[in-house]
Amino acid sequence: MSTSDRKLNLLLVLGTLVFMGMIGLYVLEFPYFSNTRNFGRLVRNSFIIAGIIAALVVTIGYLTHFLDKGSLRLHVFYVVSFLAFAPFIGSYSNRKFATARPFSEKYEYLGQKGYFVQMFGKEKGQAADTYWIYLRRNGKNYVFRTEGEMPKKIAGTGAEVRLVMRKGLWGFVYFDGKSWEFI
Repeated sequence: MSTSDRKLNLLLVLGTLVFMGMIGLYVLEFPYFSNTRNFGRLVRNSFIIAGIIAALVVTIGYLTHFLDKGSLRLHVFYVVSFLAFAPFIGSYSNRKFATARPFSEKYEYLGQKGYFVQMFGKEKGQAADTYWIYLRRNGKNYVFRTEGEMPKKIAGTGAEVRLVMRKGLWGFVYFDGKSWEFI
């Protein structure tokens, strides 16, 4: 095996590991998807921006002969992968690079429901591992994922709940899933 073949194989292994790592990070970002207000608009904007960037890079690459037209299938794979990871990149950058201070918002509590979502099944009598709270604000219903169950004693329908929200880098407001209290 020549050194160029070894380098290519090493590059392929590294590329595969990076791709698998990105998929893992995408999965870890799922709870934040559900806690971002107007997430559909964030996804749409991410796809549009990623599509424009990909089109510019491929066009400039072909015009400057930096990209070889014989590798078209590989370039299509890169563009499709970039587009597939656009919602993850948009959500992650919105959340991680947020510079605004957290603020609180009041909601009307409608209820809470627990779900068991672990991969290998639920044992008898085991508590739920994911809780969703149902809220209303200004006539609009919201559902947020929380990390724990709200207290049963206080949690009556119609009670006021305060959530700590934060405005992200791209202007989309998100809830961290931890900071809430009954008023």
